[in-house]
Amino acid sequence: MANSTRNILDLNSKEAIDFFMKSEQYHGFELPEYFVFDELLQSVKEAIEDMPYEDCLQEGVSR
Repeated sequence: MANSTRNILDLNSKEAIDFFMKSEQYHGFELPEYFVFDELLQSVKEAIEDMPYEDCLQEGVSR
């Protein structure tokens, strides 16, 4: 049986951002339904768009 688990280091930049922009990646337990990260994560994704990581650190993101 083949192991389908991938290491985060094997992901390209688009795959990595898609992985980290899912709220379920930040908790492994049931949360109350009002506790939703999706809107915050979507705002972050829109703010950084295709900005390189180094530019985010140096310039910051102003949205």
